[in-house]
Amino acid sequence: MIKWMKTNLLPLGVIIAVVISVVLSISVWINPYQANRIPASNSTSSTNDSLTSMGSVYQANQVVVTKQDGSQQLLYNQKRNPALTIQQALTKAKMSGLNRVANGDSGKYLDYLRMANTVTISFPDQISMTVFNQVFDQSLDADRLATVNYVVVPLNDRSRVYLLADQGKKVYRVKVDQLSLKTIKQSLKGGRRVDVDHKIVNGTPILSYPHEYTLPTYSYDVSQHNVDNLAQTLLATANSNTIDTERNGNQIIYTNGNSHRMTYNRQTGSIQYDNYLGKDQKYGRQSLESHLYNRLKKLSIDLTGIYFDTVSQAGQTVTYRSFVQGFPIFSSRNYGTILIKSNNDGMERYQLSNYYLGLPQTSDGTTVTMPSSAVVSNALKESGQLKKVKGMRIGYTWNNDDTETVTLEPTYYVYYNGNWVPYQTLLKEE
Repeated sequence: MIKWMKTNLLPLGVIIAVVISVVLSISVWINPYQANRIPASNSTSSTNDSLTSMGSVYQANQVVVTKQDGSQQLLYNQKRNPALTIQQALTKAKMSGLNRVANGDSGKYLDYLRMANTVTISFPDQISMTVFNQVFDQSLDADRLATVNYVVVPLNDRSRVYLLADQGKKVYRVKVDQLSLKTIKQSLKGGRRVDVDHKIVNGTPILSYPHEYTLPTYSYDVSQHNVDNLAQTLLATANSNTIDTERNGNQIIYTNGNSHRMTYNRQTGSIQYDNYLGKDQKYGRQSLESHLYNRLKKLSIDLTGIYFDTVSQAGQTVTYRSFVQGFPIFSSRNYGTILIKSNNDGMERYQLSNYYLGLPQTSDGTTVTMPSSAVVSNALKESGQLKKVKGMRIGYTWNNDDTETVTLEPTYYVYYNGNWVPYQTLLKEE
């Protein structure tokens, strides 16, 4: 009997152990953030089944809950990502009709942003109605409302939502069928909350922080793209896949004929691709973002954690950026950032970095104490810079040039002369 057990049960035990190991490995591969919920993106979920492919890049980044008494709180670090959950719930619902309820009135616009017993999701910048329809699988009239910045969802009425556009301070009421408020409410539980208040500063709606508060730092491994593969993807054509390479100091220049050129700076990690099309074409408001999103997909790189951030109709550009817990990440060398420009001057251009966020590291619990928005505004006012500021938001700074790990720290960023810069930069210009 003992001999039989040794002969048969030992291999059986090995088989069981192997099966368990394989199951656990598959579980980690499917959901790598289950053991560490510090996501390198807006989402704590690795599945976006109910979102379109464009919806995986065009995601709302912030969620604000307005209570019955009118007080507002920004949510982050929830177990179930509320921005993604609300976006998925709205995608499953059916929207119809656009009824304008406010236009050009800053006071009324703020009233809707502060509507009691609601949850509001917002995008980092305006998105066209064409993109909104693709992301949310709807068919609303772009001629009536061209862009959207916010979606306000009443928590006590599943029959309507409000779409808000900063441009023109427009508010439209939309009829909704089959909206699951239960799912939305469940996603709002737990996590962290920060007191906030919507305000309009210099004509621009911003999210204000009335009190001092703390935010965590985050650490990540740093990953790199395969530059040679990227050059092959961008430069190879149906007529020629022969790519010439030239080294010039820290630069590696890849070319395919006279119309395709990619330059990689090994010192800074910057990559620029120029495609000389020989013809000018300017895209309208409803077509620019879709066109450049298709160009983004052409990169054929891992876009995990990369989301839409800003659009410039005049410059015919869209910027995609890394986010952490709904906050944008900024780097002086544009790590984790992709900018794509259309061919309005005969040349299409991509700008990105070789470096991007990899896997998150275990948090050490470090936090940063953030001043209230009033303290920041007063400092800018005293330095004579406040009138030049066209926007303010919280962002995380890619703090070092280490190519293996990075620590992200939060601060206030202000929109100044066409760029997002740390507010401390303007204080130094006194």
